[in-house]
Amino acid sequence: MRLFVNGYLILSAFERVLSARAVVRIFKLTQLRLQSKRLLELVSLYAQRTQQRRQLAHLDQRALSDIGLSHADALNEANKPFWKE
Repeated sequence: MRLFVNGYLILSAFERVLSARAVVRIFKLTQLRLQSKRLLELVSLYAQRTQQRRQLAHLDQRALSDIGLSHADALNEANKPFWKE
């Protein structure tokens, strides 16, 4: 049986506890989704950096001069670990 007062549903103490637990679960799941999304974005960024640095290492002198880099600059950038900007 449901009890309504002025059109509002009145929850029992048990129902309020269950509702609070549901809110906490939803919050935790939302946080987990956000963390998962951030992790995937970070992995994607690292993969892009790795690919770009690998491509940079294979450019010839003409291509490097077109983008304003010396061979030493290109090697320096290409040898950076993926986690560094």
